[in-house]
Amino acid sequence: MTLTLVVLMTLSVVLATGSAGLLARLAGASDRLVAAAGAPHVAQMHAGPMDPAHIDDWAAGRPEVVAAQTQELLGLDNARLAFDGVPQGNNVQQNSLVVPNGERDLLLGLDGQPLTTVEPGTIWLPVIYQVEDGLEPGDEVAITTDEGATTLTVAGFVRDAIMNTGIASSKRLAVSPADFAALSAVTGTPEYLISFWLDDPATQLASFKKAYLDAGLPSVGPMVDAATFNLFNMISEGLGAAVVILASVLLLAVGLLCLRLSFLAAIQTDQREIGVLTAIGVAPSGIRRMYLVKYGALGAVACVLGLLGGWALSPVLSRSVVSYLGDSTGVAPWLAPALVALALFGVIVAFILALLRRLGRTSAVEALRAGAVGRGRRSPLRLHRSSLPTGPTLGLMDLTSRPLMYVLLLAVLMTGMFTRMLLAGDASQIAIQRAVGAPEGSIRAQYLTRILVVLALGVPLGIWLALTAGQGLFNLMFEGMFGGMAYLFQGTSRIEFITNPWLTALALPAALFVGVGLAVFAATRTIRTASVSSLVTE
Repeated sequence: MTLTLVVLMTLSVVLATGSAGLLARLAGASDRLVAAAGAPHVAQMHAGPMDPAHIDDWAAGRPEVVAAQTQELLGLDNARLAFDGVPQGNNVQQNSLVVPNGERDLLLGLDGQPLTTVEPGTIWLPVIYQVEDGLEPGDEVAITTDEGATTLTVAGFVRDAIMNTGIASSKRLAVSPADFAALSAVTGTPEYLISFWLDDPATQLASFKKAYLDAGLPSVGPMVDAATFNLFNMISEGLGAAVVILASVLLLAVGLLCLRLSFLAAIQTDQREIGVLTAIGVAPSGIRRMYLVKYGALGAVACVLGLLGGWALSPVLSRSVVSYLGDSTGVAPWLAPALVALALFGVIVAFILALLRRLGRTSAVEALRAGAVGRGRRSPLRLHRSSLPTGPTLGLMDLTSRPLMYVLLLAVLMTGMFTRMLLAGDASQIAIQRAVGAPEGSIRAQYLTRILVVLALGVPLGIWLALTAGQGLFNLMFEGMFGGMAYLFQGTSRIEFITNPWLTALALPAALFVGVGLAVFAATRTIRTASVSSLVTE
């Protein structure tokens, strides 16, 4: 039991600290990329004709504008585009040719240096095509036109601060001015990226965007700002971290629940020693300190091992971040996991102290005799009034007296391990039932009833919540995590869930019922070995 407890808490700390290191690298790398590229504070995409001089004149009259820039893009038809011989008709990205800027809104090579010139006959692709499609320098990009095909050689890959990740639907492919002019004469759709840099974007951003729209300037396309660029980077690369964090929270919940059961089982096992210590005058605080040291040491071991594992896991989780955004320097990727591990240790210690305060309300022996230790409120069911068999009735009585513990059990889907912990905690009750002739199947039915009833109630509720509120809550979580409080309820995250009704409402619940039932059945096989003689020996 002790080993299982340490393993669960260690895994939770490993996942939590590893994801903390990932988020620290992600935040630092995204900020560094935006700063190194000189990304604009406001960018307006426009599809259609426009006069760049008109934009420059308007910007010159705005005191908050430090600089303005208009870049022409040539939108390509993906059906006429091929990477290394592979047609891109199914590519969901809007690929556009550009001549790289020389001063602001730079495209950065993988070495971090700005790309300002491109040799004729070559092309620099966004890094996503190296990561996702495995393209390498020397591969060919073919652009088919009505007058034939133009072939360009991949010279390298670039990071684009405003269109870098897959969640950004547009991509800029850098070519030379000569190739851009030649291709724009025979193919593509002209578009424009209008960029502005402000003196104090924190206070001037909202008013500037309103002034731009009120002036009736070109706006056939989305308007985004620097915070959105960071949000795109964080969402695209932070999704995996969010999943890992969720898994760590669930594992921590299981670990704390197992810690509680282990503590209660230890009290049962040590009741004779506790009575002796009390009889010779040891204060209750001294007894509590003994358990605090024991379980606090287990928590400390788990947190130290988990921190070491998290430091090792963080670079593995961060490979995609480094590829898309570059590496992050500084101590944050090392300090953040340490702080998370320390916080988790504090949670474990606080949980132990809460258990010890509950124990301190009465003596351990009295609590055990009364059944107060480890039990919740009294069940409204009565055994002598129930028409059900004894096994299911006892299971329902325990379920109604401790519902929260079982809802938590099913939420984390750790049925088998949890059931083993329950059996350890209920060892004396099981031995007594076996001694008075209760069959093994009847006792097993108690645990099956407790768990499957909660599962039957929880699955429909979970499906309903997922279908009605799941998508909104998911997007709201990402707005708050990666955009800050200012982006809550703004609709900046618009991830849509695609639901398969058969999978959601039938296949997965059925698999859950079968898996949980088998796990409980396997875990309760130890019931046959329970006996009063073993308790007396202990």
